[in-house]
Amino acid sequence: MSSTTYTVAQALANSGLTSIHIVDSAANIANALPNAGLVARVSQFSLSANATVTALQAAALATLGSAFSTNSQTLGLRDTVDQLTDPANATALTISGIVVTVADTAANVLAAAANATIRAAHAVALTASATLSLAQLLTLESWASFTAVGATSAPCMAIAAPS
Repeated sequence: MSSTTYTVAQALANSGLTSIHIVDSAANIANALPNAGLVARVSQFSLSANATVTALQAAALATLGSAFSTNSQTLGLRDTVDQLTDPANATALTISGIVVTVADTAANVLAAAANATIRAAHAVALTASATLSLAQLLTLESWASFTAVGATSAPCMAIAAPS
């Protein structure tokens, strides 16, 4: 195989190339995967830089199996509880070394507190302000991966007074 690498755009512009190695962004690679003709001509897809993708994009990349390489780059997966726990996206978690971040509301994160994927996430961040009971706050704070960074306004959390 030639040592020449191509971006997705270059490979699409040169339809006569076969057994090619594409080095591009995770988003460009994932977005090109519905093109079966291109995928059939590529022997290896590799990341060109660190990237963060959605669960849907990561699941698409995972379908490539050994034909996908992070190329020593960091591949992050950042999405909501619903997307990270959707069985249709389960293959996203099979990519070696993928760094998972949950970005969702406190209510959704707390509702999924027992889910192994959510509990094992590298980071859990709130995407909106929340009013929490002390017990809910303590649950979130017990996770080393939890941060309120990303909440939309200050204060990001209010503690509900006991009734």
